[in-house]
Amino acid sequence: MKRILIIDDDDASIELVRSAMPPDEVRVVATTDPRHTEAILEARAIDLVLLDVRMPHISGIDVLRNLRQDRRWQQLPILALSGDSGTETKLACFQAGADDYVVKPFDNVELAARVDRFLTRTGSVADLSGRLGKLAIADLFQSIAQGALTGSLWLVHRTHTAQVEWQGGKVIDGTVGTLTGREAMLELSTWQHGRFSFEAQDAGPEIKPAKNALNVSKVLLEATWLEDELDNRSSLVPQQHAGLSEGHGAELSRIDEAFRHLPFGLVLDRLKERPGITLSDLASGLALAPLKVRLMIAVLVEHGGIAVGAPREPGTVDRPRNDVGLSVASLVSTLRGEERQSAYLSLHVERQTWPLARKLIEALPTAVAGTSHAAFFAQVEAREPAVLPLFEGDVRIALSVSMLDEDDRAASHDHLLAVADALVLWLGPDSGTDAIKQYLRSLKALASETVQLAVVPKARASADALLLQAFGTWRIISQSPTTLWQLFADIAA
Repeated sequence: MKRILIIDDDDASIELVRSAMPPDEVRVVATTDPRHTEAILEARAIDLVLLDVRMPHISGIDVLRNLRQDRRWQQLPILALSGDSGTETKLACFQAGADDYVVKPFDNVELAARVDRFLTRTGSVADLSGRLGKLAIADLFQSIAQGALTGSLWLVHRTHTAQVEWQGGKVIDGTVGTLTGREAMLELSTWQHGRFSFEAQDAGPEIKPAKNALNVSKVLLEATWLEDELDNRSSLVPQQHAGLSEGHGAELSRIDEAFRHLPFGLVLDRLKERPGITLSDLASGLALAPLKVRLMIAVLVEHGGIAVGAPREPGTVDRPRNDVGLSVASLVSTLRGEERQSAYLSLHVERQTWPLARKLIEALPTAVAGTSHAAFFAQVEAREPAVLPLFEGDVRIALSVSMLDEDDRAASHDHLLAVADALVLWLGPDSGTDAIKQYLRSLKALASETVQLAVVPKARASADALLLQAFGTWRIISQSPTTLWQLFADIAA
């Protein structure tokens, strides 16, 4: 049975919290005097603390600071309780070391769920993988932070891939496209759908996070503030294809003090360089989280710093024609359902089959492939993670290609295997099976719903078919595809 400590000067609040906890799973210890906190923690094994912020003698924030300065309590989950829903108090609590912030009056079910999230986390978090939506991105980040884990978190959202490096529960690096560090984490905080996989690493006996490591709670709080302020100005955000130019009232001194820490100068400089630029082009051209860019634009529009022109007609993309009648959209619909707009496909080829695979990709219309073929091919041939986005209107496929040989472990380099919607293994006619075995070992944790397709030439089908069937639920075809569309059709069959 887990034991939680409630610290609140109001007996009625203590009883409300007590009533929200399942009595057969949680034992409650309580005190109305925060000065007794450390004595209770020293005398009893406490799994979680619920701490009121406003109390006599010593505030909850001061209690937080004192506990976090003591090594014994640095990893103890502490949830702050307060009747203040303002950002200033939330920020103060997170800065002092709170793991979560609950506003009074609280919903009993919600409070019990938040407490349970901390009480039930186990070492299995180290092998975390799944879909965003079932697990919110904030909860995913907090689980890794609270577990003080070290390793790599990989995420896929539509055609975007992201990597976050963790050390002792702190973020030491993050990348989403051209965004890095804090901006990448702010962008990730907006992801509501996608897939993720955490690959844990042994941190050793002593963990020394980098000096510039990011505090996840602070990043999430900043993201919440940006979203709240943007929601308050949603009517001021221009349409994606509206032409933007510098307005007549672009005086930063007129902007509310709460926003002056934002880099408005970068936005205004870009408007001077490219008058008439669209919101989408402006956001993609700055190394800032789009959420932050949209808020700055809304604030500038509010104060006359940006003039908004008529929306430009966006370019149209013709539906790509193909020889089997299967498009990007129909494959996504088959793999993910009609309501989804993206899928992730991981293709692994042996060196001798790479030239054919390359020709199929080179044959794609430029309206479909979303990035440079040359850069993509260079990454594949250098054994680097390579993802090619394929578009059909708003529907996208992220195509990852990796080569595998008997003399290396290229297959294990694809850390996104566990989040793929479909896996394709394309074998040559006469190479051995050592590389295949290595590839299959890397798929142990795959979800059963992942589509698995193997292209196995007839010359080697007998032995390798048995091997593939022994390791998973592979569907095997012996005819090499002549177009990428044909490969899509084989996957969807």
